[in-house]
Amino acid sequence: MVFEKVGVIQDFENGKGKLIKVNGKDIAIFNINGKFYAIENTCPHQGGSLSDGMLNDKVITCPLHSWQFDVTTGECKMFEGAPSVKSFEVRVENHEVLVYVE
Repeated sequence: MVFEKVGVIQDFENGKGKLIKVNGKDIAIFNINGKFYAIENTCPHQGGSLSDGMLNDKVITCPLHSWQFDVTTGECKMFEGAPSVKSFEVRVENHEVLVYVE
C-alpha cells in the first residue's frame, strides 16, 4: 500500500475542499478541524466538482444540483439507492498529507 503525498497541512484550509490529482484521478480533500478526508471529486449526478461545494459538518453539497455526500464515507445522503462516490484513506505524517489511491 503506497500513500501519495498531496501537500502539507497548511495547504488545506479548514472547513473547505481542495481539488488534487493523484494517479490521474481527481480527488477532493477536506480538512475538518485538522482531520482529513478524501473522496472522488466528481458528483455522479451531473459531474459537479465536489471540492467546490459547501461543507457543513461532514457533508459536502454539490454546487450544481445540491446532491449531498458524507465526506467520511462517500455515501450519498439524498435518497436510498443514490450512487455514492469512492472514499480514500488519508494519513498525516510529519505535517504531510498522504492519500492512498489504488
